[in-house]
Amino acid sequence: MKSYLNEKVVALVYKTLMVLTRQPISAESRDIRPDGRGLLKFRPIAINIGSISTADGSAIVKIGNTAVVCGIKLLANALVVLSSAAEDGEIEVRISELVAPTPTEPDIGYLVPNVELPPLCSPKFRPGPPSDQAQVSGHFVAELIASSGCIDLHQLCIAPEKMCWVLYCDIMCINHDGALLDACIAALIAALRTVTLPHVDFDAETEKMVVHEDRRKHLEILSFPAATTYAMFEDDILISDPTAEEENLCSGVLTIVVQGSQLCSVHKPGGSPLSETQLQDCIALAHRRGNSINKMVASAISSPER
Repeated sequence: MKSYLNEKVVALVYKTLMVLTRQPISAESRDIRPDGRGLLKFRPIAINIGSISTADGSAIVKIGNTAVVCGIKLLANALVVLSSAAEDGEIEVRISELVAPTPTEPDIGYLVPNVELPPLCSPKFRPGPPSDQAQVSGHFVAELIASSGCIDLHQLCIAPEKMCWVLYCDIMCINHDGALLDACIAALIAALRTVTLPHVDFDAETEKMVVHEDRRKHLEILSFPAATTYAMFEDDILISDPTAEEENLCSGVLTIVVQGSQLCSVHKPGGSPLSETQLQDCIALAHRRGNSINKMVASAISSPER
C-alpha cells in the first residue's frame, strides 16, 4: 500500500518519539548516532577482488551493510561474436562484427557503466524500468569516469577508425543501506584495476584480427577516484557515511569525489545549504578517506589469497 507520509512528517514523528521516551541525554551521547558511530565516523569497508570468474574484471565492496558488486566484460561489440578456433588456438573475428570508433574520436574505445538497483537491495525499489536513483547514479558514474581522466581510452583502440574494445561495467547493488555512490565508485575502480586486455593482431588487407588470449596486459589506470557521502540536518548538523535511514531523514546529501590530492567532483542534489567552512572540512575528510580506500583496494589486489 502506498505511503502518504512525506519525509518531513517522518522526521517529525521520529523526533517526537525520541522526546516521548524521556530518556536523559548526556553531553557525550548527543554526538553518537544510532549505530554507535560519532558524527564524522565511517563504517568499516571490505573489498573482495576477482569474485566473478566469468567476468574480465570484478570486485565486491561492502561499506557497513551497503554491498555493491561490479562485473566488467570486455567485448568487441554488443552482439554475439561469431568466431572460429584456428589450429593454433587463436580466435579469428570478422571486422563486420566489431564496434567502430566515432568519426570525431577515431582512436579511442568505450567504457559503458550501468548501475542497477534491483528490488533485492531495498524494499523501496520495484521490478520494472530503472528507478530514478539508478539512472541518476549511472549518469553520475559515467560523467565521473569521463571527466576525471582516470582511464586513457586510447588503450582500448584496436585499429584507428576500424575497431575498438568496449568495457561494459555492470554495477549492481546487493544491499542498499546508504552511501550508494561511495560503494559504486569503489567497486568500479577496484574492478577496472583487475582488467587485462588481450593482444590483438589486425590485418588491414583481409580485414581480420587475431586475438591472443594468452598474451594480455593490464588496463592502465591513471588515477583512482574515491567518493565520500555526507548527510545534512537542521542546526548545522553534518554526518559522514550516512545509513539509508539517516539519508531518508536528512535535509540534504553531499557527495565529494577526490583523486589523490585533487578535488574531482562535488555532487549536491538540492537540500539544505552548506557553509564554506563545512564544505572545506568535508573535502579535507574526503581526501583522507580516499587515500584509505585506495590503500585497501591495492592491498586486496596484491593479496596472495586472490
